[in-house]
Amino acid sequence: MISIGIIGTGIVGERIIKQLEQEHHVDIKIVFDPQTERLTQISETYGIPMAKSVEEVLHSDINWVYIATPPAFHEEIAERAASAGINILCEKPLAHNVEAGKAMVKTVQNNRVQTAMHFP
Repeated sequence: MISIGIIGTGIVGERIIKQLEQEHHVDIKIVFDPQTERLTQISETYGIPMAKSVEEVLHSDINWVYIATPPAFHEEIAERAASAGINILCEKPLAHNVEAGKAMVKTVQNNRVQTAMHFP
């Protein structure tokens, strides 16, 4: 069973929730978004526990994190997830610039976590 936390509950985050709900071997454990109104709406609609921070997601019982935030935040979240030993599924584009993308690659290689990019 794959256990996943989702960071970002906008249109893209909700789309992945709907897709993952169709998979019997995936359990969405927790979700976070700094926009509390949207976070609450998603949590209540899909019955997924809310986190109060990115750190709470990364310290929950998950082995994958889905990054559904705007690209400018992908690098920071990916680095934190990799440092916590959590595999990363990231929305496209990978990063907001080449330097951020290269930093993400280096971090995941150094922490030996698995990665994937979501192309719906």
